[in-house]
Amino acid sequence: FGCQRLIMIDNSEYALFKIGRELTVAHPDLSISERLCDVRDERNVLSVFLRETPEIVFHAAALKQVTL
Repeated sequence: FGCQRLIMIDNSEYALFKIGRELTVAHPDLSISERLCDVRDERNVLSVFLRETPEIVFHAAALKQVTL
């Protein structure tokens, strides 16, 4: 989508690390931030959204069952 920055949220530190590494190799010029947060924790998610002010949000929980 031609984004300049990607902010990933997950409740698994290992999953964030793994996908972050893959994306860094595939897109070395992309700024990637990882936030350890459970999306069911409304206060934490709101805090991230207020701090980061994303323009587009993808919720990809179903993809956790499928290899990316």
